[in-house]
Amino acid sequence: MIITFNNKIIAPAAGKWLSNYLPPIPEYSIRIRYKEGFVPSGNVILRDHDLNIWDKYGGTRWQYIASDSQFGEDSILEIIGANSTGVTEMPDAFIWGSFTSIPLFDTSSVTDWGEAFWGCNDIVSLPLYDTHNIEDWYATFKACTSITYIPDFDVSSATNFQSTFQDCWKVEGGILRMYNKLVALGEQVSHNEKTFHACGLMPGGGGYASEQARLERAQIPTTWGGDMQV
Repeated sequence: MIITFNNKIIAPAAGKWLSNYLPPIPEYSIRIRYKEGFVPSGNVILRDHDLNIWDKYGGTRWQYIASDSQFGEDSILEIIGANSTGVTEMPDAFIWGSFTSIPLFDTSSVTDWGEAFWGCNDIVSLPLYDTHNIEDWYATFKACTSITYIPDFDVSSATNFQSTFQDCWKVEGGILRMYNKLVALGEQVSHNEKTFHACGLMPGGGGYASEQARLERAQIPTTWGGDMQV
């Protein structure tokens, strides 16, 4: 994690001041720290040579914004922050990312974040993003195998919730609450048997992530990926 004080960066390992001053993140851009020597593609600006921090511009459509291939990169060490106000689409934005955390940023204008975090299996927790305008949730958190809880996202605009939390094995709670919110939307939202497939259920017969996950899954029908036979 980058440590800052008075807008200056401290190298965590060395514990010393660096001379860098990072300006505000530009409009429609994301600030990323990459592995040493890696140079990202696209419309980028180098902000810190020593820590290899770059700002990457994505416009209002952030497809693959944190990736330099459609299958993601293990070159990213940290997503430091973003200026995402006005961004409307984030499909595949962070797909297969190897970073361990993701910061809170403005998603109030986003309508599509299908597959946005698919395969980000090192992220443990998710911020409570403003999701009130998001319609497309297809596979958004699929295979996020380390997250432990589903935040109380606003899904009032959701139309596609297929495979959204598929294979989120370690989720201990929040599954049933999300299911109930979706059911209340009626025919507005589509789902499938993969929506909550193996969400809170460890692979290979490893049991449930928690007793709470077991109880919640028992109240969700198999047509949604739960355990209740219908």
